[in-house]
Order: sequence, then C-alpha cells, then structure tokens
Amino acid sequence: MAIGSALLSLSACSRTTQTATSPQSVQTKVASFGNTVAKNCTATLTALDSMSSLTALENGLRPLLDLLGGDISVISALGSSTASHLASRSSLRSFAALRSAAATGGAATSSAQDDPLSKYLSQRVFTEANVESFDGASVTYLLGGADVCPYVLPDGNSSLLAVANATIAAECVSEIDKLELRVKAVEPAADALDLTLLLGSSKAAPLALELSTGSIALVTSLDGVKDALESLRTVDSSAAIPLTMAGSFDVKVTFNREVAGNVDLTISSSVRQAVELEMQDARGTSGLTTAAKIPWASLQVDGIDRKLLANLDLGKTSFSAPHQTLSGAFKQETATFAGLSFLFSGQDGQAGNFTISNIGLGDEETNVFLAGEKTYAANLDPRLFAVSFGPDAANPSLTVFTVDPSFQLTDFFDSRPYEDSDPTTAGTSYIWSLTADVGSPAVEPYAYLRDAPYYEPGAAVKVVNGTLMLTDGALTVTVAQGQCLLDAGLAIAPTSKVQEYTSGACPTPL
Repeated sequence: MAIGSALLSLSACSRTTQTATSPQSVQTKVASFGNTVAKNCTATLTALDSMSSLTALENGLRPLLDLLGGDISVISALGSSTASHLASRSSLRSFAALRSAAATGGAATSSAQDDPLSKYLSQRVFTEANVESFDGASVTYLLGGADVCPYVLPDGNSSLLAVANATIAAECVSEIDKLELRVKAVEPAADALDLTLLLGSSKAAPLALELSTGSIALVTSLDGVKDALESLRTVDSSAAIPLTMAGSFDVKVTFNREVAGNVDLTISSSVRQAVELEMQDARGTSGLTTAAKIPWASLQVDGIDRKLLANLDLGKTSFSAPHQTLSGAFKQETATFAGLSFLFSGQDGQAGNFTISNIGLGDEETNVFLAGEKTYAANLDPRLFAVSFGPDAANPSLTVFTVDPSFQLTDFFDSRPYEDSDPTTAGTSYIWSLTADVGSPAVEPYAYLRDAPYYEPGAAVKVVNGTLMLTDGALTVTVAQGQCLLDAGLAIAPTSKVQEYTSGACPTPL
C-alpha cells in the first residue's frame, strides 16, 4: 500500500521546528521530512559501509561459530545476533530505498519541496482537500485510492507523482477506497507531530508515527492490528483473525548529533507494552509472549567519531506451537527463556581485540517442553560473561577467544518425548566449562587436516590458558592448557556426546 510505504519512509528520520497546529502546519512539516530522510540515511550508510572493523569482527567470530555453533547454543545465538546482523546491515540498508528519486552520493542537496517523497506527502496525501475534520487539536485526513496509489508508467515502473502518460491502476483505487483510510495528525508538542493510521468505519489504529525534532518512531499496536483485521472482514470475509493480539512495539530512529554532514544515529526497537499473540489453525494453537523492554535492541552508528555500539536486551519470552512427532501425532511444544543479551562496541579501524560483553540468557533457566515434558534446558554460570577475541600474536591468521570471568553451560537433552531413541539425548545433561586458576581462560579454534583414513579437514580447539572440560556426569573429557579438544573419530555410534570428543596434542593448523 502506498500510504503504508509513505509512513514507513517517514519513520527513518526527521528534523522540524514548526509550532502551529492546523492543516497548513501539518502539510508544511511532512513536506520537510523526505529530504532529511535521504540525507541522513545516506550519510549513515556511507559511514557504516566504510567501517573496516565490521569485516574484522565477522572474520574473528567465524572460526568459533564454525566449530562450536551447533553444539553451544549461546555461541550460536551470539553469532547470529552479532556478526551476521552487523555484517549484513540489512536493517540499515532498507532505508536506502527511501532515496528512490533523490540525489545519489553524499548528502542530498535538493530542497525539501523538490524531494519526490515530500511532494507526494504534501501534494497528494496531506492536502486541504483531503481534510475530513479539524478541531484545533487534531486534523483527520480521509484518503481515497486516487490520493495514495502510485502512478504506473508506460514501461511498467511506478511513480509517486503524476508524470506524462502515467495512470493510476483502477484496482488499487478500488481496494484503497474499500479500506476507508484515514490519517489523524496531532501535535503533542511544539516540536512534535504524531500521525495515526485509521482503518474502516471503526477507525482501528494499527500504526502510529511519532515525529520530533530529534527522533521518529513507528509504533505498532497489536490491539489496533486485530481491530483492523476485524474491520477488513467487511472487505474479505476469509481474513484470518488471531485469537489474541495485545501489546505494542516500535522501531525508532534517533539523531544524536550532526557535524559537517556526518551523523551519529541510533536505530532501536522497544516492546512498549508486553506482547501476547495467539493464533489457531488446523494443527492447533501457536503463541508468543514477550515482556516489555525499552529498548530490547539498538544499533548506534556514530559517523562522527567512527564508532559502533550494538545492544540486545530481550525480556522474558515464550513461544508455543504444535509439533509433529515421528508417529505423526501433534503435541504442544513450548520454549521459554528469561532473556537474551549482549553488548558490542567497536572503533573504526580496529583490526582485532574486540569484546562482546553482557552475554546472557536471562536470570532463569532456558527450557523447552513437549506436552508438559522437559526436552531441553540451558543454564549459564555465571549468568553474564564477556568474550574478547583478537589475532594470535604467533599466528595472526588464527583467533584467540578469552572469557571473563569464566564459562559454564549446562545443557539438558531428552528426545524421547519426540519418539527419538538417540541414546546421547535420552534425558542426559552435558556440562561445558572453561576455567583458569590464573588469569582469564582462553581458547583458539582452528581447522586442520585429519590423518588417515580420513584425509579431510577437522576442527580443533586449543586451550591457550586454563582448562576446558566436557562431562555428562559419568564420562569426562578434560583438555589441559596447551592441549586440544579433537573429534574422537568413532567407528560406532556413541551413547554419549562426550564420546565424540577426545583430548590430545594439537595438530598443525591448515
């Protein structure tokens, strides 16, 4: 929907100083946003793309993720949430699309009135002709398809603005008209503007855009989304409506400062009100709950001092869904964790010696149940720890990981409720621990070429400082300082995961 795209576009960034509350002031404010969106987001992308420290971060994490990512859940979560997210930068790259018709390269130089997005908003959407009501405190715009649908060009491309030989698709106009689309504009302060999307005769309010001089937030109300879905049933009787939809969350962009065209910007997301979602289909009921957290995730890109700061702090969250066992029966599976957190900061040009701190899974046990039977549990001790990593001084192609203060992960597996007879996960607990009597424990994972009869790459974890241990309570593998954790190369199926590993002299790295 074109109006949805416009609202999302506005959520990227803004600076405004207008103070009046009227249709004219609303029109003036929205006209100024598009150019600032393009300018600041382009500057942010340019700064982020040029930060070589991101490549160093990804390269540094890769050996540990490749080796242990599948076996140590916290490391897997750390990798997917940190290195992959920062390296892909998809959350920021989505803003690049906002520059569809703006100047390319560097800061935008056109005025706000010349920006296509600003023209679309001020000349087609927020016009006096579209004002439905105005009471001095708010302005409500009633929008038809002709006001928001894009123009279709002869070559098949689209445009927000009218151009020669372009037409508006009649189907789009018809669909938008059925929605009874409105936008309510309110100025809660002299330097702020709130735009709320209203749908249907009930005026359901699923989305709101909160703009101020230094930040913009796109707020989703799940209660409003449910109301909107119920309203849409008048248009489409087959529209599915969740059993429960409650809570609200946002995506926010904050401009901390700007110096000589460079920006310091923070993208964040908060669960403003605890989220509860429950849906039903032919298999059963699926649900999600997560506690309020402000913010639960943030990424600061400082293009002025060339720094990055990523923070994750998710509150207690639970997932529930039907799971089909090997026999074909459906049983309810529920996963709950008390939280998920980490904090990463990096300076541009930093080639190594990064630290990811505040790594944790909340202050309670993470667990999974199937029809009331526990099938997995994870406990960290201590609940929070930090990992530093940097190049090995003797072999810079390898990475040394140092843990502070120590690391112990207890994993419990029971696959029997899933009708899986694997003896290594038949109600067994495994403890991974890395400790040191002096200094901080450290390991160095790397690849090597296995001997006959394999002659294939293998994985080793060298204990640089301290002791690495894996135990199930009955069997134990202990790796002393200077030794390596290696694949045992079993010829028969193991009855414990401990049997899959052995301790020995460290092989030559590839």
